[in-house]
Amino acid sequence: MKFFIAPMRLKPMLNRAIALSTMTVALKFIWFWAFGGDAFVPEIPSSVITVMNLAETALFFYAGFSVSLFIAESLYSRIFKPILLSNLIRVVLVTICAIAFTVLATRDCFLPPEIIEQKLELTDLPAEFDGYRIVHLSDLHASPSSRSDKISKIVELANSLNPDAVCITGDFYDGPPERRALDLEPLSRLKSQDGVFACTGNHEFYWNYCRMRHVFSSLGIKMLENTHAILQRGNAKMIIGGMNDFAVTNFPLDYASQHFPSLEATYCNAPPGGFRVLLFHRPVLIDDAQHHEVRLQLSGHTHGGCMPVLRTLVKYFNEGHCYGLYRYGNLALYNNPGTGQWSGFPLRLFSRCEITLLVLKRSDEINLKRRKCDTDGI
Repeated sequence: MKFFIAPMRLKPMLNRAIALSTMTVALKFIWFWAFGGDAFVPEIPSSVITVMNLAETALFFYAGFSVSLFIAESLYSRIFKPILLSNLIRVVLVTICAIAFTVLATRDCFLPPEIIEQKLELTDLPAEFDGYRIVHLSDLHASPSSRSDKISKIVELANSLNPDAVCITGDFYDGPPERRALDLEPLSRLKSQDGVFACTGNHEFYWNYCRMRHVFSSLGIKMLENTHAILQRGNAKMIIGGMNDFAVTNFPLDYASQHFPSLEATYCNAPPGGFRVLLFHRPVLIDDAQHHEVRLQLSGHTHGGCMPVLRTLVKYFNEGHCYGLYRYGNLALYNNPGTGQWSGFPLRLFSRCEITLLVLKRSDEINLKRRKCDTDGI
């Protein structure tokens, strides 16, 4: 604690106040649990959640930069010569860096998602679907800190893109279904020519998804639970399959065994020759998807790695995927970094929330090598 407080040589009462404030912020999840009923999804005013999240993020960066500065000074002093910085200058430098990075990392709490247009050249795409427009949303995470006003803005932006179809790849909400139904209500205003299709994410199964099924149906969202929908243009067919998340195992065994993710069940009785699209929350199972002739997989889950330091770890647990476009032979995977933000870890550094517009284009070329879009891994 000396590096954080003692160098400023403050009066004892002020030192105690700073120490108490620091402890309060560090115990954020305990306060949320005590007064809001849940550590990650407290039912308290969003303004209180925002203030606590900002303070926690600032403390996180302050501690990180403090340790980094200490290590850098120590190494430099051993190799070259001692650095003659006053304690006040150290504290000011660390504070400025912490505030700057807190602003950068939490701006998505206040800004609408960025719209990214991605043109996809696909070899097996029927000519009738050339130019087909899919708006891809993922990880909306409606919660006490992301109410219906934020969902309304997302719907407004999605509708402005004039999609042929809207696809949502899971993690719609956090919290009790009876509370989140109101926050998700704006999704009923999503407009597209062929409808709104979605798959479950892991968070649905943390929050009693069975009680939300009727809500999604009333919102006009076609939930694909190891099943598919068929879209037709002339004689050509597009088969949009949706597969459940692995977190279904949190449910009772009899339910989980019937709804465990299965590509065989997803495309069971699907007409042959149709262009297959797969909605699956996690950007994994690429080999299985190729085996089942999937040509386009849409996923989310990773939140873009949240920040540079964590991206390597996120890729490790998701078959090397973080966000953006990946190609494997005639299969294209688009990994959306999240349209919303989970309130449990409200931090995004150099990773904006995103609404993706995928424009499908017919191509006669097959790229047999894995490709990434320019934005992947930035």
